[in-house]
Amino acid sequence: MRIDAHQHSWNYVPTDFAWISDDVLKNDFSPPDFEPLLRKMNMDGGIAVQARQTEDETRFRAELAEGHESIRAVAGWVDLRAANVGERLDYWRRFPKITAFRHMVQDEPDVPSFLND
Repeated sequence: MRIDAHQHSWNYVPTDFAWISDDVLKNDFSPPDFEPLLRKMNMDGGIAVQARQTEDETRFRAELAEGHESIRAVAGWVDLRAANVGERLDYWRRFPKITAFRHMVQDEPDVPSFLND
């Protein structure tokens, strides 16, 4: 199986995606935009990766995955430092394509403190 390991979809809103500086990326992107490219490159699907550190973003990716076979897995986000992180991880188990969580450490105001936590 050939998988694109890192895909982003979004409904572009400048305030939500302030990190985007490339004009090409300042557009909406969804699985139908990627699917022809995946077929052209003989790929079997991709992993939808969160682009913002919110659970709404994780929900958005999980919902996309439910509707698109080309999304084989989702890397979402939860607050790994939250007191209820176990509860939040239990909640996300109901979405079978969510297989990982990531945190954009570079966005933390104090990276050493975050890493020490």
